[in-house]
Amino acid sequence: MKENQKSDIAPQDKQWEWIPCQYDVKRISKDTETTWNLSPSVQLKIPSEQGQIDPVIDLKIEQSRNFIYTNKNGLGWNWHKSWNLPDIGVELEITDPTTDEKLAPPGKIYAKIQIVKPTVSPMKTFHLLEVGVKGNQKMDLENNKCIFSGLKFNTTSYNHDHQKFHIIITLYLCQSKFEFPQILISRISPPIFVDSRKSARDIEQQNKQKLQSYFDPFPITTLEKQFTTTKPQNTEVITNTIEGLNNYFSAPNIRHKVKHPVFLCIKFSSCIKLYLNTNVFKFQDSKSLVLTIQQVLYKSTNNNVNNKLDQKYIILCVDSSNTISKFQQHLKKLQEFLEPFNNDDIEVVIDPIELPKNFTQITDLADIKQAYIDVYDKLLQLKKNEQQQDDNQEYEEQPRKKKKPKEQEVVQNNQEKIIRKVIQIQGPNISQQRSHHTHVIQSAEMLIEQQHQYLDKEHVKEEHIVQEEKPHQFGLPDIFQQTAININKILLLRALLPPQQPPQ
Repeated sequence: MKENQKSDIAPQDKQWEWIPCQYDVKRISKDTETTWNLSPSVQLKIPSEQGQIDPVIDLKIEQSRNFIYTNKNGLGWNWHKSWNLPDIGVELEITDPTTDEKLAPPGKIYAKIQIVKPTVSPMKTFHLLEVGVKGNQKMDLENNKCIFSGLKFNTTSYNHDHQKFHIIITLYLCQSKFEFPQILISRISPPIFVDSRKSARDIEQQNKQKLQSYFDPFPITTLEKQFTTTKPQNTEVITNTIEGLNNYFSAPNIRHKVKHPVFLCIKFSSCIKLYLNTNVFKFQDSKSLVLTIQQVLYKSTNNNVNNKLDQKYIILCVDSSNTISKFQQHLKKLQEFLEPFNNDDIEVVIDPIELPKNFTQITDLADIKQAYIDVYDKLLQLKKNEQQQDDNQEYEEQPRKKKKPKEQEVVQNNQEKIIRKVIQIQGPNISQQRSHHTHVIQSAEMLIEQQHQYLDKEHVKEEHIVQEEKPHQFGLPDIFQQTAININKILLLRALLPPQQPPQ
């Protein structure tokens, strides 16, 4: 797309807003394909001495909670397919603009909710394609309100080329069973990325939890414990060497291996060296240093930032300078064992390597060992606090329980009383429809021809229109912005045609 072309809808941000929807929606079933437009097809009027007044119509939409918002990789609003959608409350408010009085709407109004994705047809025309929703998607308005509850997404963005979905809420007016439902007002949500419960994000969270388990405080007794590895012929003591370190990681009889950096540098001091970034760690007493190390370990991330070595916080160096050649084979295995430690803030390196000047080695291991013992209770408290934060975050990301029906009824019964006025329903005039029918068809054909000429002139390929370039945006494709006025004319002319029948 050209850089100077702009969308009619602003790029997605963290502001959740329901905006008017007047797009075409298409539904494809096994045998049929139905398309209808969501522009209002009926008008409400207030009779007055001066004639008729247009009331102010507002559709208020509230949710029991927000969708999840993630900044990483531009994901934006997102949700899990297996979770219930937040309860969505809908309220129709009609106001007399001259007196600010609230008016009672006509009876028999119902709300319908749809899940759609933006798409472009082979004819280069933009529309919304219905992808389905699980649950009751049609609710009658009672006292001008209704609540959608227990709904779920029917599919995921992965099944639709990673496209984001939108929620549409439309109010229909149907005075009798012999009339076609007429669209009163429609709103559309920001784009939402929908993934499955076993998504890449969940795997990432599992990896984070696994990494944090490496960094959890280890029991004090392990510092003095003599570890052994069981081999077919005998039991071998694990020594403070490269071979011993390799045996420690590969020993099947040691089920709960401690992998904490402080433990490794104390227990295997001959081959594991611990270096700290002096820009991050302010060296005071050993107790404070141990606590700071633990805090840094818990806050370390794995967002593939690829920080340079001098920007890391902690470096674990495997010293192989005194390793004889026959034990070089152990280094490769050790790299595999220690690979999970590598993240944005921690790096494992194999000596010899020139370390950055802003790193210094921890050499007084006896002092660090005693400091660890002294602050062990505080380390456990840090772990408890960290777990509490994770639990709080998980709670925030989980859908909250629905309100009980009785609570919903109380909310509806406490609504503000409405001053009733007679509101006339004004729809298209049938005689005018017939007299203008030919003109409408000719105008529509002319506008379509103009659209095709414009596309041919610009040599626009279909793939340039696909929304994947800017998945966080939604609206008419940029290429159609020049003909937006003509499209609006078509929408106005549609009012002269016989009312279409929206799908039930």
